[in-house]
Amino acid sequence: MRGEGDMAIQTICQILPYKEIELVGPLPAEIEAWIDMSTAVSARAQHPDAARALIRYLLRAESDKVWKPRGLERFHLTYAHNQHAKPSACSVDALRG
Repeated sequence: MRGEGDMAIQTICQILPYKEIELVGPLPAEIEAWIDMSTAVSARAQHPDAARALIRYLLRAESDKVWKPRGLERFHLTYAHNQHAKPSACSVDALRG
């Protein structure tokens, strides 16, 4: 590899930090090219309440203004809308409560 190229497909959050790379745009939504990220608290956590508090803090609605400019978006998907999605044991909304 010589580090040359006319086009590449990469996650937006890995493009934005580089001024020499032009982001043309995201892939069309119809492609459904989502990368899911999850958070969890281990059953063996020494400080489970603090871990849950951190997750709540990271997932609060106000955090969107920090995540989105860095190329990360919250993807709201309900099991009813996607037959291939697997319901999680704990939803984001449950953690916010």
